[in-house]
Amino acid sequence: MTGPVFIKLTKFKFLKIASVDDVLEVDTIQKYKEKGIEVLYINKNDYRLYLGFNIQVYKAMEGNKRFSKETHAHLINNISGMFSSLIFEGAIDETLEDEMKEFCIKGYSLISDHDDLMKILSSINDISVEESTHSISVAFIASAIAKKLNWYSKGTAHKLYLAAILHDIGKKNFSLDLLKKIPSLMNKDEYDQYKDHTTQGKDILIDLRSIPTDVVKAVYDHHESYNGTGFPNGLKRDFIHPFARVIKIADDFTRFCFSADSSTRSVKEALVLMHEHKRADYDPEFYQAFLKVFKKHLIVKKKGRFLICPHKSGQFIKALE
Repeated sequence: MTGPVFIKLTKFKFLKIASVDDVLEVDTIQKYKEKGIEVLYINKNDYRLYLGFNIQVYKAMEGNKRFSKETHAHLINNISGMFSSLIFEGAIDETLEDEMKEFCIKGYSLISDHDDLMKILSSINDISVEESTHSISVAFIASAIAKKLNWYSKGTAHKLYLAAILHDIGKKNFSLDLLKKIPSLMNKDEYDQYKDHTTQGKDILIDLRSIPTDVVKAVYDHHESYNGTGFPNGLKRDFIHPFARVIKIADDFTRFCFSADSSTRSVKEALVLMHEHKRADYDPEFYQAFLKVFKKHLIVKKKGRFLICPHKSGQFIKALE
């Protein structure tokens, strides 16, 4: 293992059952299951390393024809399950989480026959493990928002999945240092290159016959803001592609929860930060659908408005004016 493993005894008490580099045998795990223990716990940062290992396994399998589509799909399901558990920390209804996994697996199966798309997915993995996990997370959250918006068309689901997975493909030539840098800390040249990744992504995808124009437009627009303060074109409201408006929310939430500087940030804290600093960037209808994704202990509806309960306070803040 990449770190110690624990079982949960009480709400705030854990027991370590394995140390770093220990091997947990199947028989040992089975004994714990027989005692009614269904979940093992590892530290959040160790979990990221474990997730990264699984993505590297997936990457190694991609070009190997000995592995079936079913095997690929199984690993995608495994990665998706781990990532959703890490990101959402039990904040999302389990039924919806299962639907989101299904969304990602079906999305993968739809593109697995297209060599050009598989090469693009591989190039995302080549960027960094963090970017791969980010893309998976954005697809998950985008699918959840789509469910709450009643977007049930298979064609819509397929295109939204593609746009979410490919939204940062324009970063594929970034240096690792630039990828890890927070935009607010970039110098002018770095920030200009960063802002250009939406255009680069559009240019990469536009010549591929298997990429729908809706996906290209969504990738190009995903940093536009509802209030017109985004880039590359400062578009407002309905001039921004609907998929891009969904991905904008999913992208920001993932960065707030899973970026290098947010290792101790909870889902509640991320929601409060989005409300305080980013809410004007989002389509109000889509933002409301996003809030509906979370369980009642995070989001409470009162007098027709959704309210976020801050992490360290019993007070509520208004999520929608």
